[in-house]
Amino acid sequence: MCKSSLTFNIKFSLEKEARVTYSIYDMAGKLIEKYDLGILKDYTYSKSLSTVGTYLIVVTVDGVSKSTRLIVN
Repeated sequence: MCKSSLTFNIKFSLEKEARVTYSIYDMAGKLIEKYDLGILKDYTYSKSLSTVGTYLIVVTVDGVSKSTRLIVN
């Protein structure tokens, strides 16, 4: 695979403290990374991915998940 670099940010501010995790998957469904951030209210994180591809970013707050697709090219 070709190498590139993309820095992305995960940033949020919740109304109240909650347990938060986030995971990064490749499009084959393979888990690349998983982080348990613990119980928090505000969070900012920067991450770089260097492998070209499409990824799924899943953020879970108190058991409710939201996902977004990230394309690295």
